[in-house]
Amino acid sequence: MEDKKLILHIDWASQPSRAIVCFCRMAKIPHEINEVRVGQLQQRDEKFTAINPNMQVPAITEIDLKTGEQFNLFESHAILKYLAQSRNVADNWYPKDPIKRMKVDIYLDWHHQGIRQSLGFLIFKMLFGPMFFGSETPQDVLEFQRRNQTKDLRLIESWLSKAKFISGDEISIADISCACELIQGRFIELDLSKYPHIEKWLQMMIFEIPEMHESHKFMLKLAEASLQKQKKQKQKLDKPKL
Repeated sequence: MEDKKLILHIDWASQPSRAIVCFCRMAKIPHEINEVRVGQLQQRDEKFTAINPNMQVPAITEIDLKTGEQFNLFESHAILKYLAQSRNVADNWYPKDPIKRMKVDIYLDWHHQGIRQSLGFLIFKMLFGPMFFGSETPQDVLEFQRRNQTKDLRLIESWLSKAKFISGDEISIADISCACELIQGRFIELDLSKYPHIEKWLQMMIFEIPEMHESHKFMLKLAEASLQKQKKQKQKLDKPKL
């Protein structure tokens, strides 16, 4: 769409943000990136709240270069669907066939109440909660969420045991959303050894697809630094007092 300018408002630390960037890069959709640093509360700036009143990333702005009219859209899966349908991209990303599309939609509709909720809860409570609020989450609460996470991982494993990708034999926007979420498990050393299909698929998605790997360099570096910090803190706590 040469007559339109696409701007992605993202934060590299945000899973949904990376999913949008990954899709645009993989589908060869021309775009510009405007970084909105959530850690600096830039999502509360007046300019951004005019784009997304919910004050969350990602969001997109599409500008008609002929008329100057501007269109804003937020919610990552709505953005992925819109871009897949409004651009001339391969059909596999969001198939026109109703049955194939339904399989993609099943994952997208489940995602936020599924793996994003269970894994995201554990990452926040185990890592960022103590960091920002100085309080530990009760173990029974963590165990409850771990059980939810196990249930969610088993579901994803069942999908990938039947096909190469989440919704079938071809990659789709469902795979991008899921992979960008699961790789965040590195912050808490998520063990995927019991889920061989997920492990193999995630390795391929993040490390064998150049656009995915490039889009996750910041997050992977951040996760590694976080793990090193956690290990040092644990060593201090485990060190016997004289």
